[in-house]
Amino acid sequence: MDSTFVTPLALREIFQRVASQFADDEQHDANEALGALLDLLHGDLNVADASKARMSPAPTDMDIARERSLLVVEAARIEWTRYRWRNESVIVSLFGGQERSVIACQTCRHSSATFSPWLYLSLPLPQQSQPLTLIDCFQVRCRS
Repeated sequence: MDSTFVTPLALREIFQRVASQFADDEQHDANEALGALLDLLHGDLNVADASKARMSPAPTDMDIARERSLLVVEAARIEWTRYRWRNESVIVSLFGGQERSVIACQTCRHSSATFSPWLYLSLPLPQQSQPLTLIDCFQVRCRS
């Protein structure tokens, strides 16, 4: 049976050629490398029509005002649809998501929400003596 494989050294050399920030022989953060790898894979696998970026208009003031009155879930769906219009890859399908950030004026209490897409989500590992679950990590991230 014939099998093809890539050695770790060959993989590193290929990665260094396509991700110039890793071209030196310094030690790099694994999280950074994973993010760069996912970005590169998404770029190569994105099947969204390049002309969509030019065709999809930016939201107007009226769109923004209407969206402010929507339920959070509906506003999130609209923003995710806008993002997926230009970003359609198996990487986004498997790893992508979005988070909502809210800022509020301390004087008038007016708040504004934005939705930010991501290809991977970094979670903190809290210090605790009992076994750690993924839910624990999400809860720490949401508190910060």
